[in-house]
Amino acid sequence: MSYSYSFNDSNTEIIENGIINQIYSNNSMDILKNNNEEKIKETNEKSNNNKTENSTNPKNSRKRAFPTNCCVCGHIASGYVFYNAMCCDGAIKCKSCRFDKCILMGMNVMTLRGNNAEAFLEVHTFIKNRLKQLVLEGKIAGKNVEVNAFEVSNTFKETVISTGQDTQIIEFLLTIDKNVSQIRNSGINVPEWHYGYPCNSLEILLTRTENLISTSQEYPKGEHLYVPESFEFIQKYGLFKLRPSTLTEDLLLIVDTAKTMPFFPKLDLSDKICLLSTIAMPLVILAERQFSCNKKSETVMLPCGISLFDCYNGEHYSGDSILKKYVKRVFVDAMEPFNQVQLNEEEYVLIRAIIFSHMITEGLSDQGKQILQNEAENYIKILMGMLQVCKRVQGI
Repeated sequence: MSYSYSFNDSNTEIIENGIINQIYSNNSMDILKNNNEEKIKETNEKSNNNKTENSTNPKNSRKRAFPTNCCVCGHIASGYVFYNAMCCDGAIKCKSCRFDKCILMGMNVMTLRGNNAEAFLEVHTFIKNRLKQLVLEGKIAGKNVEVNAFEVSNTFKETVISTGQDTQIIEFLLTIDKNVSQIRNSGINVPEWHYGYPCNSLEILLTRTENLISTSQEYPKGEHLYVPESFEFIQKYGLFKLRPSTLTEDLLLIVDTAKTMPFFPKLDLSDKICLLSTIAMPLVILAERQFSCNKKSETVMLPCGISLFDCYNGEHYSGDSILKKYVKRVFVDAMEPFNQVQLNEEEYVLIRAIIFSHMITEGLSDQGKQILQNEAENYIKILMGMLQVCKRVQGI
């Protein structure tokens, strides 16, 4: 009995305490809720006051509450007003606007570094198509036309080349040649560090990540200045008294051009060395003669304006009749077919690509020969198709 009574008293006490705690808890929640509502109300009032103050501040008035579309690129804007135009932010610029601006200002695709040549070709094609779209929209300014002359001319000019993938390949080759020519013909020589330790081995030159062509924007457009003192030195001491910088630069550019070709990464290192050891000098000769032909010269010329034929007629080589006979054959007679044919840019880059994919090279592996054969056949097909269309257009 006493046990039951004490148990009931305990339950009653527990229940009463629970009710009291619940009441206290509810009262506490009501107090906290009221406090929070008052704080939120105060915060809103302060926010409204700040907005009123900011509306009179010209610096803060550049932000708007509700987003709209960027008037430049069409994407959602953040509310930034730039010269009364609603734009994206992201450092006050959006990636799309900045990318288009770079294209219109003469974006150099060769500055995009990477080892995947096929991906590079896709990016190059995308940039070409984007430039075409921007021009059609009238977004290219007159001052940028000269900067983008190469891109615009190759995108819009009426040519007789084939379309589709063939056109992409030709445009890719033309872009490479444009950047190579800018380095070769610039009045600034390639820095000395390019001639240092990395060039002591063709293997090291092929495996290093640096590519001279990707730095073409660092070489201003223009021609070498003719320096009479240099010509007099060559006539007196010969072409090889000092390191022939033009020949060295040509060889470096040939190696780095090969590294940009889509098929080149598929070759083994031994095949790469074997191939370049065979085709390097023929490619140098082709580049020299094409340059001289464009200059309307009857002899082979260097970018500095010096004739190689005249170099061998100086004091250092005097009295060697056999040498003079071969010099005339190599530097004068060899120019006649080039001046007669007058290769255009497309034909030149395709012939050079065929030489780069020369599969009949002693020492190549069977796999390397097959890769090069497939590439050579592709370039030959494009060249032959282009020549056939030219003949039909000319009525031949």
